[in-house]
Amino acid sequence: MTTFRVHFTDGDVIDVPAPSPTAARTIALEKKGSGFISKIKVLKGA
Repeated sequence: MTTFRVHFTDGDVIDVPAPSPTAARTIALEKKGSGFISKIKVLKGA
């Protein structure tokens, strides 16, 4: 499974293992509770 780094507009960053960026977005929002995502990146070597 790929690890994605999800960046929020308030500066928070969450690393999420997920099968796709869309799934990573959903998981990150569940972990954080709420917020706006500014970008999602694939972590290299993770």
